[in-house]
Amino acid sequence: MIVDQNGLVIAHPNPEWQATSKDASGLSVVRQMMQGETGVATFYSPPMQADMISGFTFVARTGWGVMVPQPMSELVARAKASQNTALAIFFFEVCLLVLLCWWLSRLISTPIQHFVTTAEAVSGGDLAARVDVSDAKVVISEAQLLGASFNKVISDLQADRNQMTNALDAALKGERAKSQFLTVMSHEVRTPMHGLMGVLELIEGGTTDDDQRYLLTVGKRRPMTWSASLMTRYCSLSSKPTHKRAR
Repeated sequence: MIVDQNGLVIAHPNPEWQATSKDASGLSVVRQMMQGETGVATFYSPPMQADMISGFTFVARTGWGVMVPQPMSELVARAKASQNTALAIFFFEVCLLVLLCWWLSRLISTPIQHFVTTAEAVSGGDLAARVDVSDAKVVISEAQLLGASFNKVISDLQADRNQMTNALDAALKGERAKSQFLTVMSHEVRTPMHGLMGVLELIEGGTTDDDQRYLLTVGKRRPMTWSASLMTRYCSLSSKPTHKRAR
């Protein structure tokens, strides 16, 4: 809208106001232009029946005032639209951030869960269990290195257990062989001795002179002494652990 120095309408969107040179000096913004001011002001427009906001200025050469009014409702609508757009972008970024945090937490927690599961299996006696982090879509290098070290510890533990099991089996076999050997040797020693003692007793029961009785006494004493010594050595041998005798 354009008004002259007296506040009369020169140009207006309303043809009637323009044709009749409507007096708009009653509007506060028009009075500001008549006073030579420039700025932005709000006012109520009777033709529009709405609150308006306008930028206005004063043309010094002609004394006219020029203003560009706009309904406040349009600005509010645009502001609300911008606000809604900003809120939509904000909520989208929040959702994206939540998804990113969830993905990162899964990326970190999945290898840890593998370690926990493998540790529980190993503590239960399953030394064949291994940590496997290669099934993840994104593998963290630190988790992969930790998994390899953890698997090496399990492999070493399994090797030590196998070695101990083999050593125990060998020791048990040695003990069984020792027991069998001592049983056979005891039988092989006692049987001839019993036979010899029986023969000597039969001879002693017959007619013998003094020299023969002396020889029989010596013959009975020496086998018994030798047998006792031999059995003592066998018992001493049987009391030693198999792994010490094998050295």
